[in-house]
Amino acid sequence: MNRLAGFLASVLLGGCAAEAPSVDDALPPANPFARPAGASRNLAVGQLTPSSARECWRIIALSPGHPLRGAEFVVTRNAELRPTALLKVTKIEGRVALADILRGQPGPRDEVVLPSTDLTDAAQALPGRPPGS
Repeated sequence: MNRLAGFLASVLLGGCAAEAPSVDDALPPANPFARPAGASRNLAVGQLTPSSARECWRIIALSPGHPLRGAEFVVTRNAELRPTALLKVTKIEGRVALADILRGQPGPRDEVVLPSTDLTDAAQALPGRPPGS
């Protein structure tokens, strides 16, 4: 009986001794330019500072290491990541940028991003700036 129990135990445990596939073999080599899974395709530039809703321009508090380099189009988006306005940066000084509102109505603390093509198209579909503003 002891022999039979020993034999059955060795058969059962022998199946556990097989090597599991290595995690390194299953993953493709990392791309140094790839963005993490689920990351936004839009590079964050900064955040709007609170200002009067009547103004046709906004001040952007730029993030450290922001990718803005000059007169560029940016899009503001709300917490649900929906575009709220299309802006054109007119001036950059230090960590502050001034931008004119071209379309839409940005919220007081919306995020400002360099837009992807899809986000640019969505922002261009927003209503234009009211006349006289």
